[in-house]
Amino acid sequence: MNDYKKPTWYILGAGAMGSLWASYYRLAGFSVVLIVKKPHSQTLLTLKNSVGSHQLSVSYKTIEQLNKGIQYLLVSTKAQQTESAISRIKPHLDKHASVLVMQNGLAAKQLPHQLPTQKLFAAVTTEGAYRSDINTVVHAGVGRTLIGSVDASLDVTNSEYLIQRLPQEFLTIESCKNINQQQWKKLALNCVINGLTAIHRCRNGELLTIDEAHQQMKILCEETFHIIDSLDIVIACSARSLYEDVRSVCTVTAENFSSMHQDISHNRTTEIDFINGFLCEQADKIAVDCRENRNIVKKIKQLEMTR
Repeated sequence: MNDYKKPTWYILGAGAMGSLWASYYRLAGFSVVLIVKKPHSQTLLTLKNSVGSHQLSVSYKTIEQLNKGIQYLLVSTKAQQTESAISRIKPHLDKHASVLVMQNGLAAKQLPHQLPTQKLFAAVTTEGAYRSDINTVVHAGVGRTLIGSVDASLDVTNSEYLIQRLPQEFLTIESCKNINQQQWKKLALNCVINGLTAIHRCRNGELLTIDEAHQQMKILCEETFHIIDSLDIVIACSARSLYEDVRSVCTVTAENFSSMHQDISHNRTTEIDFINGFLCEQADKIAVDCRENRNIVKKIKQLEMTR
């Protein structure tokens, strides 16, 4: 796709992942608007990755400052903020806009009723990133991103069309026919990793070196897989291979701070209700034991209360 055809991307959620994608959009020659809560005088975003440091020009706007007719929107807000944020930005969206939702949990499943005419896609990523300050994002772990239509009945070519309008030069992006399966797999990984990194106040890789955390990780893998399997959801792995996948993610993103760790460190509300909390809700519906996941929820809630 030639540069003159590259669309402007609007990013709702200017945290670590939104800032990471904004950076690579700019490196790939796209125009980018980062949507922020308050007016922002800064126009430069710094990306630090394995190659070096890059200063990139981006536009920061509040929802009130946006024009109507947005064609391409990336949603990377926290799961608990998604529905309200979509409600606010919806009047600015084109009737047939492409909306890509990239976040923890399964919040994207709640959006079709809010965006009945827009093309809705979900992304599952293993990229690792954190913000070292408000205008700097660190690409801490290189992974891949799978993208698929939230409407499983649509052909995979819909996703491939969108991928042509993403920064493929700098990120590994693939289309996925069954994104629902991948979302549940990512949920399982998050249930095991995110809460533990916040509880032990450690980077992802350190979960493998802290004996107590490592043992908790193994037990969580067993329980999490059992719950999902009992729900008759196929995530194309076993309890053992889930454990190996968790180890792999922790190794690849060893230097990364999980989003939950970052939230606790910055005295923010976490997404625990949409990760381990969501899994516990599903387990309760079918009367399956979820004591380990429930314990993670309890400990994170206690940490939130000490803010």
